[in-house]
Amino acid sequence: MLRALQADINAWPQRVKAAGVTNAGGAAYVPQARNLEILRTPDDPEATYAYMQRAWQAPDARDALGDGRVEITGVAFRQVDAGGTARADPDGSRIFF
Repeated sequence: MLRALQADINAWPQRVKAAGVTNAGGAAYVPQARNLEILRTPDDPEATYAYMQRAWQAPDARDALGDGRVEITGVAFRQVDAGGTARADPDGSRIFF
């Protein structure tokens, strides 16, 4: 299975080129190993798979999602006028959302 995955990863840059993908300047775009870590291990399916697993793991609790916890880092209040639009505070230094 990992060899098939590696074969797909190795073929991906040429498929992108064949599809006619271009960069912002209009030149043909071909994914390069220097820019994409997943392309740096063309002969090591285990390393490629390990990279894919790392890409889906949060490096620390600050980036973790989906565990049901909520961390409150601040509170913002909204001031809305009679017309239902948010307005600046009286001294004009902040906008309330």
